Formats: sequence, structure tokens, C-alpha cells
Amino acid sequence: VHPHDKFSLDLATFYNTYAHLQSFEPGVPFFETDPLPPHLVAPAYYANLMHGETYGLEAVANFDVTRRWKLRGSYSFLRMQLHREPGSMDTVSETSEGDNPQHQFQLHSYLNLGRTLDLDTALYHVSSLSGQQAPAYTRIDARLGWHARENIEASGGVQNLLDKQHPEFDGFDVFVFPSQVRRSVFGK
Repeated sequence: VHPHDKFSLDLATFYNTYAHLQSFEPGVPFFETDPLPPHLVAPAYYANLMHGETYGLEAVANFDVTRRWKLRGSYSFLRMQLHREPGSMDTVSETSEGDNPQHQFQLHSYLNLGRTLDLDTALYHVSSLSGQQAPAYTRIDARLGWHARENIEASGGVQNLLDKQHPEFDGFDVFVFPSQVRRSVFGK
């Protein structure tokens, strides 16, 4: 909807169903002597014995407060539900429900401080990842830009003003290592 020339709102909802999702099924353990030393093998196999749904909404608002100041905001909600099929022995795949944040919010401010200066700020909030024990975080970024001429701009900024660092995922997967997103300064 665009009820006013300075304001617009966009809202989208969704519901998806999925069948034959990947599951991780245990096999029958067996004893093996080759290669040495003798050892017990506990096999696991990929199968497609899971189904699920996702649903949620996304909202975006744009507001031109003045000719020189614009605000942009968005919010998203995501819910994922996974279910094992009868006969599945998978005990871990349903935990993927918690690998995505349920709530995400952003607010951007674009402020023109005259003919040559811009001040842009952004606030982000992401809810926790319950499946990975990664906490929620809030981040603020800021940028100051100077237009020396029509085609020449110099700018600098800071990302992640609130924390020296924060995790965005746990990385419990064998092939993914946890990391911290650090505060950073940039120039362009």
C-alpha cells in the first residue's frame, strides 16, 4: 500500500510444505577386523524420511520524513516445523528447526546534512538460534559520506558499534567453525 506520497508499506505472508526431506538414519552396528585394530562400526545413512512446513511474514515500511531524511524499516517472522516419517530413527534432523532466527528487524536512517554530507545509520536485531545455542544480537552501523564533487565521494563508517564482537551461529557442524563478527571500521 502507498497511502501517502511519503509513506509505503509492503506486507507478504507465506506458507510452504515440504516432503521427502533429508534425514540421517542409523544402520545396524557390526564388528570389523580389517583394517586393524578390530573395531565396532556404527553406520549412518542419508534417507528422505522427514517432512515439514515453514510459514511467516515479511513487512517493509518506507517513510520520507523530510526531503533530506528517509527511514526504511523491515521485520520478518519465520517458523519452521519438521516431522519424522513413521519408521525414521533419526534423532538429530528435527533440531534444524532452530537453525534460522524466528525474528529479524532492521531500521535504516538516511540523513542528508546539506549538499555535501550524508549520515546513514542502521539498527539490526536478530533473534537467537535455538538449535545452535547462538544468542540474539543487536547491531548498529553508521556511515558518514562527503560528496567532494558530483562524481567523487569519500566515506567512512563503523559496523557493529554495540559490541567488540558477537556470534551469528554456533558452528556445531563438522564442516563449519564458529566465528565472531568483530567491530570494524571502513573507509571508501
